[in-house]
Amino acid sequence: MKRLKKPTVLSMVLMSVGIFMVLLLFYTGSILIGGAGLVLFVIGLRTRKRETFEEYKDRYNEKYGIEDENE
Repeated sequence: MKRLKKPTVLSMVLMSVGIFMVLLLFYTGSILIGGAGLVLFVIGLRTRKRETFEEYKDRYNEKYGIEDENE
C-alpha cells in the first residue's frame, strides 16, 4: 500500500472536517459552524500540492518508462 504524504493527509482531513461542519450547519442552523467549515475547506484546498502539467508528465514518464517523442 502506498503511503500518503503529509500535505495530502492534512488536506484530506481539513476538507473532510470542513464538509462535515457545513453539513452540520444545515442540521443546527449555526452560521458560526458553517463559516468555520467553509474556512477549513478552503484551507484544505490551499494545502494541496500544486503540480504543473510538466511535473506530472515527467513523473508519469519516469514511472512508466515512456520516452517523449518531441524531445
